[in-house]
Amino acid sequence: LLRHGLRDLTTITSVLFLCSGIGAVIAFAYGWMHAKEWKITPFMCVWTGFLAPILLLVFLPSLLSIPTSAADYSDRAMIRHAAGEYDKAVLDYNEAIRREPDNDVLYYNRAMAWEAAGVIEKAIADHQQAMKLDPGDPDYSSSLAWIFATCPQADYRNGDQAVKYAKQACEATGFRDWDTLDTLAAAYAELGDFSTALSWQQKAIDLAPPPAKEMRVSRQQLYEKEQPYRN
Repeated sequence: LLRHGLRDLTTITSVLFLCSGIGAVIAFAYGWMHAKEWKITPFMCVWTGFLAPILLLVFLPSLLSIPTSAADYSDRAMIRHAAGEYDKAVLDYNEAIRREPDNDVLYYNRAMAWEAAGVIEKAIADHQQAMKLDPGDPDYSSSLAWIFATCPQADYRNGDQAVKYAKQACEATGFRDWDTLDTLAAAYAELGDFSTALSWQQKAIDLAPPPAKEMRVSRQQLYEKEQPYRN
């Protein structure tokens, strides 16, 4: 560009190249437009051969929808979870966690996939890791309490642990979140303390929105019969 007197264009493309790389694209396009006139076709062919693999590496994954980042894998995992492909969702969360091992949300989401797949031991481990990374998130302690309180597999139920984690979640939400109160009620029911379970369940029902009340009422009816809830 300089050799042909295009000083202004040279300055602009150089600045743009330093800022974003777009300057190289402009210079590349301009070079091919005038390749024959300036007799630089061999040079442009070499430049093209150099750029082609770089552009493929940069843009091909996007064109083929190949995930490359933790966010990409997480997004695909959520789609697979929603489709009931829990094993594939777990594989994607594995890749996401490999890229961001300190991301508590990824552990929580993988725990939900493990739980949906019926692999409770690994679900518990991931919930605990999420809590370790962010102890103050009530969703993590509430989800862990829910497993300990309602899991159909008796080996994983633990009323004391359920109450402990459910209380932690309720304290974090000021005892004003109907979902965590529902979990606390289920935890006391697992302990066999049905009077306390009914008390908290009624508060959950009072705070729950209309679409969520029916399920909470059905659990309340179980506790009135002194039966714990099984998820």
